[in-house]
Parts: sequence; C-alpha cells; structure tokens
Amino acid sequence: MKRIYSLCIPLILLLIVIVGFTYKKEDKDEKKLGHIVLQVSNLKTSQDFYKDVLNMKTHEQATYQGKTRVFLASGDDEHHELVLQERKTANDSHVNTRYLQQLAFELNDHATLVNFYKQLKNKNIALQLKNNQISWSLYFYDPDSVQIELYWDVRNEPFGKTKFKGNQKELSEDLLLNPPK
Repeated sequence: MKRIYSLCIPLILLLIVIVGFTYKKEDKDEKKLGHIVLQVSNLKTSQDFYKDVLNMKTHEQATYQGKTRVFLASGDDEHHELVLQERKTANDSHVNTRYLQQLAFELNDHATLVNFYKQLKNKNIALQLKNNQISWSLYFYDPDSVQIELYWDVRNEPFGKTKFKGNQKELSEDLLLNPPK
C-alpha cells in the first residue's frame, strides 16, 4: 500500500485507533480513539484495497457536506475504525500536504502474521519484513502511498526485547516462518 497521505489533521494517532488502544477501566479518562479519516485519491480503489488486503468490512457509505465517505471496521462490533473520504480536487485543503506517515495494525499472534504474509505474497504486493526487536513487522503501501505496518508484538517471546532502541533489522522469510522456540 504506497498511495495516500492527504489526511485531515494529525491523524497520526491513527495507528493507536485501529490497533485498538484503549485506556484501562481504572484510568481517570476512560476513552479510546474512535477512528481515523483518510483523504484518498480514488474512493473505490482504496475501499477495495482495505477490504481485500486487510480484510476490513464496509459498514456504510454516505455523502454529506459534498463528499462521499466509506466507513470501514475490522469486525462487526464497531461501525467504523477507518473512514475513507475522496478528495474532490487538488484545491481541497491539505490535499498536497502529507501528515500521515503510517497506519499500523497489531496482530494477535504469529499465525496471523504468517497468514497475512502469505496473502500479501499471493497478491504480489511489495513488502518488507523487519525485526524491530519488540515486534516482527510487514511493511507495504496502500493505493495512496500510506505505509501500512502489520506487526506481532514479540516482547514476551524468548527472542523478543523489551525496548526498541532504534534497532531495526531485516527479517528473513525463514525466520518469519520458523521462529525460535
């Protein structure tokens, strides 16, 4: 996925949203990030990408304030986590300014990471495999050049580290498919 970045305001908190980051119930401010809105160059292309590549479901499409929006979520429990909004013209505010660096999705386990890896390879999507010491990640781009990261948190694995420390290494396919025990 190499293709988007004409977002509204600092939605860089986006990763946190779809990753499902929430505060603990005992925290004073009980809240979670609700959704991210991405301005995209082609609504149908982006909708198909997030559906076909990340298995997101479209829950609604609506046009208001002169723009069509598509509401997507990872499952059926949420109405939307990601909103795609097609930009009208290059004169739209923030269209030529790129605020978003990446969207990251935390995966439940190693098997899910491997499943996505195989799906991406079957779809001939260019990707990079990285060992971030605290996570194993797949990086690729959406139709508007937004970097997507799918990652498995390995901090509690025997080979995982507790801190990133800027130490990113290549992750071989063999290691991805056969992690140490």
